[in-house]
Amino acid sequence: MDPTTEFEIDTMILDYICSKAILETITKRAEELAGRPPIEETNILTLFDTWKTLSSTKHAERQISRDLQAKLQLITVAVLFVYRFRKSKWSAPRPQRDEQHGDTASVEVEDTDFQVLLNNVEIPLQERAADRYQMTSLLDILPDFKKLCAMLSNILSPETCMHLAARFMLQSVLEQHVVFGKVSTDLIEDSFSWQSADHPWSNVRSSYLAILQPPAEEESRLEAHIARVAQQFPAFEFEAMIIARLREILDELETPMLVKLETGQLGDWDPSSFRLSNIGPLTQLQRESSTSRQDSC
Repeated sequence: MDPTTEFEIDTMILDYICSKAILETITKRAEELAGRPPIEETNILTLFDTWKTLSSTKHAERQISRDLQAKLQLITVAVLFVYRFRKSKWSAPRPQRDEQHGDTASVEVEDTDFQVLLNNVEIPLQERAADRYQMTSLLDILPDFKKLCAMLSNILSPETCMHLAARFMLQSVLEQHVVFGKVSTDLIEDSFSWQSADHPWSNVRSSYLAILQPPAEEESRLEAHIARVAQQFPAFEFEAMIIARLREILDELETPMLVKLETGQLGDWDPSSFRLSNIGPLTQLQRESSTSRQDSC
């Protein structure tokens, strides 16, 4: 088999496995949030992880399509998000470092409050992380989510991407207070750092920052204001919204060639005529995303 054909076949397989893994991961969480019995999980994530490693090593110098790049970023976000409250090899708990955000105010948070949160967001008892320091916070996932939104700006509307990113940033700040008892203006500013100052993002950013800004007469009580805002943006509603959005994003991306073949959408397709036609030069953002994926998945 010549190298080009081998690359194209390996890429078709990666696209197929990646899309199947995204769908199973999202469906698992959607069923939990709906209060339905859990779906029977397969080993698709392990298969994807293995095949991606093999393909990346074998074809290190080849460029994959923008569509597949987006799917690889999507699965990174989906897996981190769905498994973040669980004891699982797919979760990625990281140490919470106060020094990253200057003078961070802290309030005492009981582990029982964390368990109440897990109840509220429908995490199965047998899968739960032992305590809040074993979870992957939204703040940890935020860089990957920002990259995903940036990559999707030519698929979804730019305004949709900006509001989706801003909503994730807002909830990241609220979670730091609710789960870890931390809040500061530096943490808020860092969370909402994205795009250039003259980008339309600045208007969206300002509207969400205004939600987190306490009234003038309560300026010194940031933590009290954030606690009230957290009541207005329940974690369950956010979880359900993000899962629905991730499914919408998957549906907007291209159907893998092997799925079309599997479902009879290709008719009398001749595999020998197949060539990847939508590969183009990578932008700097996409190169950075590709590097991040290799670290994250």
